[in-house]
Amino acid sequence: MIEPVDLFAIVLALAVLIGSVNHLWVKLPAAIGMLLGSLVVSLLVVVSDHVFHLHVMRWFRGTLGAADLSHFFLDGVLALLLYAGSLHVDVAELRRRDG
Repeated sequence: MIEPVDLFAIVLALAVLIGSVNHLWVKLPAAIGMLLGSLVVSLLVVVSDHVFHLHVMRWFRGTLGAADLSHFFLDGVLALLLYAGSLHVDVAELRRRDG
């Protein structure tokens, strides 16, 4: 059984691989390159599942079903997004409008 940390490491390694291939050879803008690279990886997983009968999709569905994604997004990702958004607040402008 793959631990959540191992799954995170695999996803991170795939993101690095896709980003490196895009930066070195494809040279698309980063967001578009990551999107297209992710679509290619997803297509390869689905095709290999149908051709080689690896049952990878069943494993993905089971893993995602067992994950508590609402907890992850609300407690983890939302906190990081709020922190990143707060870095761009102009405090002087905020004080001027408040007082």
